[in-house]
Amino acid sequence: MLFLDDRTLQSDLQRLASNGEYGRDGQPDPIDPTMARIITAAYETDTIVAILTHLTSMATDIQKQYHRVIHPYTARLSKGFAPLPDELIKAIVRIAVRMEGHNGMRQAKWLSQVSRRFRKIALEDRNLWTTLYSNSQWKDLEMLVLRGGADVGLHVYVDVTSGLPGNSWRKFMRTFLQKTARRWRTLTIGRFAERPSNRSGMRSRDSDDEYGYGRKAPSDTEEVLKYIGVAKVEFPCLEELDIREDETQTTGVAITWTAPQLRSLICSNYLPSPPAMFSSVTALTIAHDLSRDGEAEQLSTLLAELPAVSNVELVIGNKRFVDFSTFKTSLPISTCPSVTSFRLQIHLVPGKQRDKYNLPGEDTWAQVPFIDRFLNSLRFPNLQHLSMSLQLQTRRENTVQWILDLSTKLLSAQFGDCLDCLSSLTYVVQILNQDQSRRIAPSLILTIPLDGIPLTSTLVLTTCTQIRFTGERCVASDGSTVPARWLQELRFIGCDNIEAGGLQAAVRSLKHSKNWDYVGRVSVEFCKLLQYNASSEVIGKDKFHYLA
Repeated sequence: MLFLDDRTLQSDLQRLASNGEYGRDGQPDPIDPTMARIITAAYETDTIVAILTHLTSMATDIQKQYHRVIHPYTARLSKGFAPLPDELIKAIVRIAVRMEGHNGMRQAKWLSQVSRRFRKIALEDRNLWTTLYSNSQWKDLEMLVLRGGADVGLHVYVDVTSGLPGNSWRKFMRTFLQKTARRWRTLTIGRFAERPSNRSGMRSRDSDDEYGYGRKAPSDTEEVLKYIGVAKVEFPCLEELDIREDETQTTGVAITWTAPQLRSLICSNYLPSPPAMFSSVTALTIAHDLSRDGEAEQLSTLLAELPAVSNVELVIGNKRFVDFSTFKTSLPISTCPSVTSFRLQIHLVPGKQRDKYNLPGEDTWAQVPFIDRFLNSLRFPNLQHLSMSLQLQTRRENTVQWILDLSTKLLSAQFGDCLDCLSSLTYVVQILNQDQSRRIAPSLILTIPLDGIPLTSTLVLTTCTQIRFTGERCVASDGSTVPARWLQELRFIGCDNIEAGGLQAAVRSLKHSKNWDYVGRVSVEFCKLLQYNASSEVIGKDKFHYLA
């Protein structure tokens, strides 16, 4: 193709246009090579113009179609909240207030001052004025109780932070407990404000965990529970109880309230005694380090004595090194027939402290597999959904291999061989604070024993290592041998160190275990090193689903 920026061609065009050089008969010479080049370039230019004109016409038509669809939305967005109906704004404002937690009342006040329309919506919606925070100003608390009405549920936050300059929780309870208890929808007890510093530098009884002589001081949380019990109030609308402690507390307080509608129990660093009021609880969330002997047994007892609980979430995390070798070597069996969903998160000892104690190697966790024993003491005969997440802070490859071995051991524990009903399994292995410049060695492999989960139809995996599948056959509950072939959907989510070769090895191991033919869908989601073409070639387009 001849280009118009060709200097020779431009020079010839200027010469012919200015001098009028023609052939002998006054017409252009058709065999003149210069004229032939000009004619060819003109033809190519006409072709380019025709193509661009056609493309412009097509793009213009497509642009009009897009604008026809987009214009109604962009016109509304340009007007902000103005075209939105009051019902939608009311729903948005409610979500914004609830997301602020104990500061919900402050958020409601701010939103009511945005404009006259917002003020009208906020004042008319009594559900916005439901956050009762014990450390709020007194006039705000009284205003909220009046503005919310007599039949709107309240979300109560009792702040037990020591030395607060504002209202104490005791003053709050004396004034509002009897008056509003029948309206409480949720109750959260914890420390929400920053604890004031002790400028004198002396030890304060309010800020210490001990009175002296090694005697444990009762926590303010327990004092709140006792106060409510002494008041002998009833909570006919209470649906959620959330107890948050900064450090581990073991309670001996017997909760004697009446809360027939209680559905959710959430405890952080706190193990409550299982009173009769928990008989209606269906969702249990416990975050604890189990760093004291006897706490694991107390937790398993709590699980066994909740007859209606179906969803259990357990977070085990250690902020410091714990010598589990001094704990009991056996735990009593706890059967939980009502549990259908169990989510387990394990946050292991931070890397610096593991190095301090020369871990792993002569590893207390390896010598005395405490978590393994604890999980084996649980029985979930009707478990359908299981999620296991293991997180560890380290940069050492031998420590990563240690957590992989622990992962396989925990999955093989099978909760006392009670996975006959399991239909979905989510498995996460994460290495936190990993050096981004170094990749996990390909030799580090997470092994999934399929014979331990014979009836699982959906398997979700997130790991920083490679993945392999093992197990061809398993033993059924009646003793017969059945093929482990029930896996139907496999999802790789956030597996950032797996390349196409690693994916192919995982698929090969799945084929070797004779499970591949039964898998109907394989999803690759947000895996940095797995591209669409390479992944689809390994898996096959009939089973492949990709999301980046």
